[in-house]
Amino acid sequence: KIDDFALGNNHSCVATTSDSVGRSFCWGNNNKGQIGNNSDISHFTLPQELSGVFNSSNISAKIDNTCVTDLNTNSVWCAGDNDFNQLTNPSTDDIKLPVQHSGYIDVGIGKDHLCLIDSTANNYIHCAGKNDKGQLGTGNNTNQINPAAITQNISATSLAIGFESSCFADTTGTYNCFGLNNDYQLGINGNNSNSNTALASGLGSNISNLVSGSNFSCYINSISKLVYCFGSNANKRSGSQTHISSQGITQIDSTKQFDNISIGSDKACGITIDNELYCWGGNYQGVEKILTQLSFTKVKVGSNHICAIEQSGELYCKGSNSYGQLGNNTTNASSIFVKVDFDFNRPKLTITPQLLFDKDSPKQYNFLTNTYGDYD
Repeated sequence: KIDDFALGNNHSCVATTSDSVGRSFCWGNNNKGQIGNNSDISHFTLPQELSGVFNSSNISAKIDNTCVTDLNTNSVWCAGDNDFNQLTNPSTDDIKLPVQHSGYIDVGIGKDHLCLIDSTANNYIHCAGKNDKGQLGTGNNTNQINPAAITQNISATSLAIGFESSCFADTTGTYNCFGLNNDYQLGINGNNSNSNTALASGLGSNISNLVSGSNFSCYINSISKLVYCFGSNANKRSGSQTHISSQGITQIDSTKQFDNISIGSDKACGITIDNELYCWGGNYQGVEKILTQLSFTKVKVGSNHICAIEQSGELYCKGSNSYGQLGNNTTNASSIFVKVDFDFNRPKLTITPQLLFDKDSPKQYNFLTNTYGDYD
C-alpha cells in the first residue's frame, strides 16, 4: 500500500506500508546519493529501499534530496545534496546514507535548504542550509549548518517550501512566508521585497494543499475547490495566459474543481474531484487535460516527469526517463503512463546510519561509539 509519494528533479520515491511496517523506496538519479541506499551507482531504474532503521510515515523529495518522516520516533531522515549543510552534516559531502534529525514531525525541502516542524507541544519551525535570500527565517542572511529556530515563535501545522522561499500554516490557518520575493513568491500582492522574517501572506482563509516549486506556488480553496497560483509566471506556470513575468494571486480556471495539486520546476498538475488530470505551465497550452484511460486519485510532478496513483492503488509515471525515474526498468522516455515495477522482496542494504542530529544538542551522535562528539 502506497501511503505517500514524492518526486525530485529526476528521481521518484514512495512511502509504503507492508505488514504494518512503514518502508520507503526511491529510484532514478543518484548523483547526490538521493536514493538513500548508500550506493555510488549513478542511477536506478527500479525502486530501491532506503537504508536505515526508520519506520516511514511520509516522504518528501525535491531537486536532489529525499527525506522520510518517522512519526513513531518523531524523527526525520534525509539523504542527498548537502552543498550548504542543509542536512546538518558538518561536512558538505553528499549524504548517501540517511541522517537522522531527532525531535521533528514534518519536513519541507527547498533548493539548498530545508525546514522542519519540531515535536514539542509548540510545533515551532527550524530551518537549515543556505540563507542568502532569508529563506531560513532567522532574521539574518547567515547560512545554518544546524536547524535554527525562525525569529517568531509561531506554532505550525504544515509546510510549503519553495526553491528559495519558505511558507508554513499556523494554527489559525494563516500562511506565513519568508525568503526570496522578487516574483511575489511570498503571496503578498504589492510587495516584492525579500524577507528574512516570517510575514503573514495575503492568501486569506480556506487554504488547502499549498505547494511551492521554482519561484511559484499554488493552492486549493477548501470551499470552492478552485486553484489559485502566485509568483513567477514564466512558461505561464502561475496560470495567467499573458506573458506577465510575475503574478499576484491568480485563479487558474473558474470551471475546474480540484482535489489535490502538485508543482515541479516550471509546471503544475492537479486531480479534479472527478479524477481527471490537468496540467499547466511548462509546454502545456493553458490548463490542459491529460488524456489517459486511467483514473487517478493523486499526482506529483518532477522536473520533466509526472507520477500518479491510480484508483487501484498502483503507481504510474510518464515523461523523461534518462535516469530510470519512471521505475519501469528502462531509461526510455514515455509519453504515456507506465506502471512502476515494484518488488518489495528486493534485498535491502542494511547499514546502521552513523550520524544523528538532535535539535536539543549542538553535537553529532556516533552510533559506533555511542557518544556525542564535537564537529571535526
